[in-house]
Amino acid sequence: MSLCDQSILEISKCIRNGSVSIAQLVEASLDQIDARDADLKAFVEVCPSRAREDARILQAELDGQHDRGLLHGIPIGVKDIVDVAGVYTRGGTNWYGEDPAAEDASLVANLRAAGALIIGKTVTTEFAGFDPSPTYNPLDPSRTPGGSSSGSAASVAARMCFMAVGTQTGGSINRPASYCGVAGFKPRFGTISTDGVIPLSQSLDHPGPIAKRSSDCWIGWQAMLGNKATSNEIPAAVLPNTLTVTRDFFIHKCDQSVIDVYDSLTTSMADRGTRIETIELPVDFDDILAMHRRIMSFEASRVHEHDFRIDPSRYSFHFRQLIEEGLALSKSSFQEACRFQFQVKRIMDAFLQENGPLLIPATTGAAPGRESTGDPRFNSPWSFSGIPSLSFVAGADNKMFPICLQLVGNDPSQLFSTAGFIESLVVS
Repeated sequence: MSLCDQSILEISKCIRNGSVSIAQLVEASLDQIDARDADLKAFVEVCPSRAREDARILQAELDGQHDRGLLHGIPIGVKDIVDVAGVYTRGGTNWYGEDPAAEDASLVANLRAAGALIIGKTVTTEFAGFDPSPTYNPLDPSRTPGGSSSGSAASVAARMCFMAVGTQTGGSINRPASYCGVAGFKPRFGTISTDGVIPLSQSLDHPGPIAKRSSDCWIGWQAMLGNKATSNEIPAAVLPNTLTVTRDFFIHKCDQSVIDVYDSLTTSMADRGTRIETIELPVDFDDILAMHRRIMSFEASRVHEHDFRIDPSRYSFHFRQLIEEGLALSKSSFQEACRFQFQVKRIMDAFLQENGPLLIPATTGAAPGRESTGDPRFNSPWSFSGIPSLSFVAGADNKMFPICLQLVGNDPSQLFSTAGFIESLVVS
């Protein structure tokens, strides 16, 4: 196993026992970028000189017994709608961001405080929107890596970095992570600061980590919150006593491969002693998708109205459509959607509090072709309600392409504990 194939927890142990230096880890990451990124196009900018200098400083700190936590010296990527001091934030365009960012976004400052070493900026779709980015899926270049956090998911899957910052407004963490065969965590809305992040929809935007496996996402999430993650704080991978599932909305919109993985996993866990409880969802998720689009278009149009009025041609066709749609909406129509969102949050919070974590598909199928970024319909409801969602590899289709599921619930510890157990089944 190469250095870059290891998890954050594994490589962190190597750094502390002296078998690997931070400088060696940075060079391994840069070598992997050199070897693969010309084809994959996961990074919009790589920062080798700064990474090497940061490695020197962080190693000196560790040698002096100043340990910032499990991310100390770990190379990560940052999505290119998130400010990194001294680096341009282009937002997936060739015209936005005339000057380098003056300071780090709040979440980036937290990651640096936790010892993370920023290796570069990862590719995003235009302003975290819809049209495919130039990035290829590392598992199969004929397939999409998903979006909008396409470069973040691809860079982790290609082992160019150990974690990457993503953002999700619809399905832009869980879906690309799933298509690239890695884990992604969308935390509860508002818990991670969006200061220094180009907004798409302020009522829906969620920053979060993408990493090799769920335990690595926990480490990245804690750092983004401003906490120092330690190994004994990572929830233990434990077979849950109860697992809640549903056949509503999701299952009937899946490919058979997803249904097969879903059913096989739930049967396997039942055989191990987990009580599987099938429930009906308390809200109409088709209505959620419609109201999600209304809020997103209204807020995105207000963010981009000034630049759009100057030169609408700078925007892609689908993003122009979104802006025009939002500008045509009345304030009362937007407020109606916000009231609906508040009701859904209240209902789903109470529902999940009573029923515990819900296991559902993360995507409608394995990664489709590159003509789109895939269907976010299984992710948007959790962005709309602001409820935490954790996606992870749970199996594969008949072509051995990864199929991911997601756990949704109010208690992240439960999500990570259960996901860790499921990942152990898949690995074994």
